[in-house]
Amino acid sequence: LKTLFIAIFLVVILEICGQIAFRMTGIRNLVVLGCVRVADIVFLVGAVIYCEKSASAIGLDASIVRHGLKKGVLWSIAFGLLAGVSALVLLAFGIHPLQLLKTKPPVGLPDAFFLFFVGGIISPIAEEIFFRGIIFRFFRPWGFPAALVLSTTIFAALHASASSLPLTQIVGGILFAVSFEVENNLIVPTAIHVIGNLVIFSVSYLTA
Repeated sequence: LKTLFIAIFLVVILEICGQIAFRMTGIRNLVVLGCVRVADIVFLVGAVIYCEKSASAIGLDASIVRHGLKKGVLWSIAFGLLAGVSALVLLAFGIHPLQLLKTKPPVGLPDAFFLFFVGGIISPIAEEIFFRGIIFRFFRPWGFPAALVLSTTIFAALHASASSLPLTQIVGGILFAVSFEVENNLIVPTAIHVIGNLVIFSVSYLTA
């Protein structure tokens, strides 16, 4: 509980500081977001080490990085094959699957770079530490189904917009939580999250 409260406090403070910095400086939002997410990573890991005495408490350890990356790639390939089959089914019903993934990409090379670097790499790392490493882990003593539903609901709700259902985040949240439960290695859902975001951004540009 102590870790959870400190983590939430840190994230809220950093988000507020990020918004203030963006409004006062006029720097690109993605640049500010990148700085906030890097700070999230540093402070959240620091909070875990302070409260839990080791980052391994949330499935983070230098010795499991390589194994986690390999497993993350395998999970991504398996999910990609499943997504491909699902896409064929949707096409059979007249639904274009790429429209479900497509987002509005920013225009210009600098913004595209920051989108892929910040949104595709930095943000997923910070989000997995917070949502799976801390939120999911907090609810896990209640049972896996409860931890899965609650962590995914919070994850999807914080990504929701008024115009659409966060279907991608719901599916992603379930996948990340399941992979974390099975592998007990935070690098695995992080790798899946990074690969997934990079694919979605690439699809958005290719179909723009």
